[in-house]
Amino acid sequence: VQATKAAARAGKIEAVEFLLPQIINKDLRDSGCIEAAEAAASGGHMEVCKFIVRTISDAHRDRCCILTAKHAAKHGDIGSLEFLTAIENFALEDSRDECCLMALQYAAMYGQLESTTLLVERRLSECVRDEGCASAVCFASIYNHLAVVKYLMPQISDPDLKERCCKTSVEPSIRKGHFAVAEFLIGSISDEATKHQYCRTYVDCAVNEGFDQVQVKNSLFTIFSLDKTAADFHEKCAEITSLVQGAAYQNLDSDEDLKAAAELAAKRENFCNAISKINKITKPVTRDQCCSRVIDLAAKFYQWETVKSLVKAMQNEFLRSQCSMKAVESASQSGNIDTVRFLLQHVATEDLTPECLKKSIQTAAIHGHYEVVEFLVGKITCQELKDESCRNAAMHAAAWNRLALFDFLVKQISSEVLKNECCFDAAMEAEAMEAESRSRIYLEAEILCLRAVTDGIRRDEYCAKRYETADEMKLNDAVRFVELIEDKDKRDQLSIKLANTAIYRGKWKVATKLLQVASEPYKIIICRRIAESAVNEGSQIFSIAEKIPDAWLRDQFWMTAAQASTAKPEMLRHILKTIQSNSSRAEPNGSDGAEAAGIPPHWLAENSPLLGMLSNEAISGDNSWLSRTLAGMQATQIIQLLFLALTYDYVALARAVINSEYFSSELVNQQDASKATALMLASENGHHELIQLLLNARASVHLRDRQGRTALSRACEEGHVRAVKALISWGADINHCDGRGRTCKQLADQNPQLIIFLGKNKESAKIPNAERDRQLSESLHQLLRLAGFTRERAVLQQCLAELLDGVARGLSVNGCNITGSFAEGWANSLAQVNGKTAADSDIDWTFLVEEPVFHLEGGCKCNRSRMDSRPLNVVQGHALVDSGAGCQPAVSAPASGARPAQDACHAVQCCSVYFEERIRVLLPAPNQLLPNVHLVRATRPNEFNELRVSFSFHEKQIMRNLNTVQGQLFVIIKFIFKRYLPHTLATPGLKTYHAKTLLFFMLEKHGMHNASKWEF
Repeated sequence: VQATKAAARAGKIEAVEFLLPQIINKDLRDSGCIEAAEAAASGGHMEVCKFIVRTISDAHRDRCCILTAKHAAKHGDIGSLEFLTAIENFALEDSRDECCLMALQYAAMYGQLESTTLLVERRLSECVRDEGCASAVCFASIYNHLAVVKYLMPQISDPDLKERCCKTSVEPSIRKGHFAVAEFLIGSISDEATKHQYCRTYVDCAVNEGFDQVQVKNSLFTIFSLDKTAADFHEKCAEITSLVQGAAYQNLDSDEDLKAAAELAAKRENFCNAISKINKITKPVTRDQCCSRVIDLAAKFYQWETVKSLVKAMQNEFLRSQCSMKAVESASQSGNIDTVRFLLQHVATEDLTPECLKKSIQTAAIHGHYEVVEFLVGKITCQELKDESCRNAAMHAAAWNRLALFDFLVKQISSEVLKNECCFDAAMEAEAMEAESRSRIYLEAEILCLRAVTDGIRRDEYCAKRYETADEMKLNDAVRFVELIEDKDKRDQLSIKLANTAIYRGKWKVATKLLQVASEPYKIIICRRIAESAVNEGSQIFSIAEKIPDAWLRDQFWMTAAQASTAKPEMLRHILKTIQSNSSRAEPNGSDGAEAAGIPPHWLAENSPLLGMLSNEAISGDNSWLSRTLAGMQATQIIQLLFLALTYDYVALARAVINSEYFSSELVNQQDASKATALMLASENGHHELIQLLLNARASVHLRDRQGRTALSRACEEGHVRAVKALISWGADINHCDGRGRTCKQLADQNPQLIIFLGKNKESAKIPNAERDRQLSESLHQLLRLAGFTRERAVLQQCLAELLDGVARGLSVNGCNITGSFAEGWANSLAQVNGKTAADSDIDWTFLVEEPVFHLEGGCKCNRSRMDSRPLNVVQGHALVDSGAGCQPAVSAPASGARPAQDACHAVQCCSVYFEERIRVLLPAPNQLLPNVHLVRATRPNEFNELRVSFSFHEKQIMRNLNTVQGQLFVIIKFIFKRYLPHTLATPGLKTYHAKTLLFFMLEKHGMHNASKWEF
């Protein structure tokens, strides 16, 4: 509130606009608004006043307008007066009348005729107009504003009130010597006896003021408004004569008496009487002397019309020139540019002294009269005198906070040396004034003076000294001086020092302001120090961040704050949630999330405490932060995080990244700037468990870095035996030479154990890759045979299925058929073949509905004339029907006791085999009887009104004819599609029919019974 009032008093509307919303208490804000509005209005800052009036609540706006409208009337600001007295600003009509009455009194008191006219004719209501005008007449008569009195008197419609008003106002006017006003008021009195009484008083006072008989008589004629044609003309003349003759007039026969009387009248500010006495002086010398004296008095009281008339009346050119030159200083002080121009026209060129111009410019500068200063400076032709005058005036302008004038005067100084001296002297003068008055306006003047200095070295010295001597509690002032320092190194040093002080004292606004002062490297230092300290301020950290204007620096602030909050999970969560919220508001489709986002990827671009935090969480098994962070990362950022974890030996973090759902085998072989892969970094640091994970994720052992080294080369160079063993077991080439021609054995020359191991594996490394692949293939084949994956066991499984199928047919009302892996004999279990169904597998049943029988276009060979329905079109394996039947082909039943889980599917029969030629290619007997296809309730994505064509019976026939190698191949393909790929490449949609599709393609391509292709 105090700051708002100070800003309003100084006319700082931007500051007022900022400060008012900061006042939370409504009552306090309204009371502060009233005081601030009155302070602004009293200083003539009506735009500030109007802004506050618009802001204040309706309940207090009446009071605010009443207190401010009087100042608008006083200054004659018609626009503001119209706004403040407008009816929409008042809740009650009485309040508006009170406001207008007070404003009218001030307008009359200060002689503002235009404001008076506005209020009487367009604002005062009828019920208070007479009373208001009468009150205003009293104020106008006391302050000798005849034009206002003449306007207001006719506006009073009540004769009795007008009479009382005249009687009340006339005597104070006479006593104060306002005879013109008194003449008008006495003439307005209708009661003759009262008029005669006041005439006697008027005559006595006029005579005491030095009026002669003729002047008094003429005044009375004006009061009585005599008309020679009137019947009572002679009677009135007799009354006037009696009034005039009774007075004791002064004997002003000599010029000296008239001169003395004129000077006395001037001292009493009765300049009309003084001019009258001067006009009666006969001797030119005496008249000129009297004019000179009266001109001095008139200039003292700013009576410029009197000054002009008397200057014109003087006959002695020298005396007139001297007299005008003396009056110029007073005219300069009042800012009356017209009078200044007039007086200088009557000053002889040879009489115009440098001292006069210098003093007049100084006086005008002190009082802030820009136009007068500009005119007087232009009158100086001597550059040396101009420099001296402007320097002297500029110092006073700065001391009185006339900043625009200071700027103008400094620019008029031609010498850079003098200009700098002037600025430094003015700055020191402003500093002294500031220390004496404790007012901040002088600080602004001092800053302006320093900005005008062109000598950077001296300015830096001055600013550094002022920084040291500045009030220790006014850190904001110290910032202003640091800003002005031109030397970058010195400015940065002081910025760091001041920032540390501000942070220590909790002056966050000062500290953040220094971010705009310091150069680039030091900005980051200050920003990080602010963040490190702000973490301890709790929720205040968020308001501190808002004070940082630059988005990049704000990001650095949050990054440092997050690093400092690794031991404070709640604070870190709030920080990241705030960043997420700000980011969501910046994006058109963003939305605030309830859960905090992960750590921004670029915050992890170095070995920061955040990496250590993620690693500690990984060690404890809680990867919540890591999961959220990886979810917001792109693929390249994920592999970069893995590189950082491997580089700084965060093994647990690296393992968690590799095992996360966001890491895919496509990333594992990406290389950094040195062409190193994750496998190379893990090998170099000897992390054999990470090596195994990366190899399982299909990391290549053959890639090279910029120095031509493979992962094995780097492991050998560092002497990590277990890493070397793991890499060799995955086919790493131990005979590889790096970019300098060194083999793995040469790189391992410091590790005897490793050299022996490499020597043992050297011969096995010479086996060709094709032969190695064959050996691995044979080993896999034997392992599968040991697990029961053979043709013989598959036949036993098929017989078991046929037995179960027969039992089911005997028990079921509808015809049922067993299908799927249980009936086919292969891959009912991916671990072994012993008649048991795996926990994630089941037994599939297909129940055929006898009626109706559908016909498929392109496969039907029935007589069209005997068909009870049209053939159905088939698109991408789906028959198009008139109405949909749903998209759930099977109904599941969970396992129970020894019985595995089951799927039951109801199907509709078709009349034909459909694509018979393609099916027979995969069967051993060319004339084998083939069952018809059937339709199940399943559709393509986003499609309706269709049934899927099922070949499950044909698949069973094909799968039952596989040999051991073909069956094992299908088991491996199904294992890859159902178990491996969903966990490594995030492909959960792969089904068994995808594995069959690939197998059938290979059977068709290589031949179902081509032994040379399928046997070893």
